[in-house]
Amino acid sequence: MLLTDDFSKAFHPASIAVVGVSDATTRRLRGPYGGFTTLCNLLDLGFEGRIYPINPNTSEILGLKAYPSVSAVPERVDLVIVAVPARHVPGVLRDCVEAKALNVHIMSSGFGETGQEEGQKLHEEVLQVALKGGLRLIGPNCMGLQVPSAKMSTFEIRPQLSGPVALVSQSGSVVSVTMRTAPAAGIGFSKAISCGNSLVLDITDYVEYLASDAETKIIGLYIEGVKDGKRLLEIVRKINPSKPVIIWKVGLSDSSARAALSHSGMLGGERHAWDSFFKQTGAVRVRSIEELSDSIMTFLYMKPIRGKNAAVLTAGGGVTVAAGDICTEGGINPPALAPETREKLLKVVSLVNQGVANPLDIPDSLAQPGLIGQMLPILASDPAIDFLILDCLSLALKYPALAGKFADSISEFVKVSRSSKPLVVSMNTLWGDLSEAEKGPWMQHLLQAGIPVYNSLGRACRAISGFIDYHKRFST
Repeated sequence: MLLTDDFSKAFHPASIAVVGVSDATTRRLRGPYGGFTTLCNLLDLGFEGRIYPINPNTSEILGLKAYPSVSAVPERVDLVIVAVPARHVPGVLRDCVEAKALNVHIMSSGFGETGQEEGQKLHEEVLQVALKGGLRLIGPNCMGLQVPSAKMSTFEIRPQLSGPVALVSQSGSVVSVTMRTAPAAGIGFSKAISCGNSLVLDITDYVEYLASDAETKIIGLYIEGVKDGKRLLEIVRKINPSKPVIIWKVGLSDSSARAALSHSGMLGGERHAWDSFFKQTGAVRVRSIEELSDSIMTFLYMKPIRGKNAAVLTAGGGVTVAAGDICTEGGINPPALAPETREKLLKVVSLVNQGVANPLDIPDSLAQPGLIGQMLPILASDPAIDFLILDCLSLALKYPALAGKFADSISEFVKVSRSSKPLVVSMNTLWGDLSEAEKGPWMQHLLQAGIPVYNSLGRACRAISGFIDYHKRFST
């Protein structure tokens, strides 16, 4: 669908109409979604535009004048949010056409995704009304839009950070979970779009819009299915070199394809076709919600890396051996260190219960934070090493008296080092997981220094491997 410039008003509206806002007698029924909740979200966020509650049975809601219909509103509305039972949606859309309010988000469910005859009939009716009336339909069966810079959200999750990442998902839960964990990973959003059944606007349309969106530098996608895979391929191939596109594609197995059909009404597509899609476009492929967040964080905080050879510092003999396998399985290679590198390390590192093979087993670094500051420049000077991984932060944080000094040593290396070799940190969960309260402040400390922090070595390796592949493809 060709989108006009007016579609940008859906993301930065001067006016919003919310259809299906409960009156005073039913406000106590407020749940995580719905018209009244959406109205409260807009007010709580301080949305600076005009808000019009639509309810034919009352004249005022939360101090705002209520109108019986969208066409009764005294201006052409930039965005209409529909939260009424499915059977009433066609009538609301006809009213929107009459009002020339063309950007419409349907929160309601109960259409083609149900697999029932009634839902399919409503599906077809809504589609025909929308196409005939030129509506730019978001949904149905979706949470809609969140735009932190516009102080606008139809989600239960309130925006916390504004940033350069756009997330488009056919699942509302994927958006919710990602946005809950995003602040800890230092991820801020330009746009978050839950597009549900994609009855009129397909995920491809949103990607095309975001390609020219000045607020967006990185695009993350959760895809169950698309209407026109060839068009998506062409758009992603065009924009991916300048705006990285990170995709979690599901629905490739028989069981997940059936689930996708009942969830969003989308057919998943064949595995070999999507394998070809990623090969042709160079889009970054991830396989879980954790990998989606990790990859986004990597593109936000890391500079391009020349290769996949890493020096890995950890603590504990068995842990160190396992680290080698984890790196290899994640696409990262810990090569043997050069003889001169080992010689320099042995001047500052004792071999008692330690080792300077790669991965390095250096528990002393946890009790002597200054030792890290001595080792990192030595490792960075090794010609075989492309970047460094510290896989011992979770153990270091178990000693609060040393944790701050440990983090400071790492940050100082990054700040003053003349080496172009990046440094990342991973939590070694073999030493026990940490609560968000325990690790959160140090993660933020390191992120602010430009150091990505991953919740495990495996996750770090997978994210960085995809990052390197992307830059290798588009730097040549």
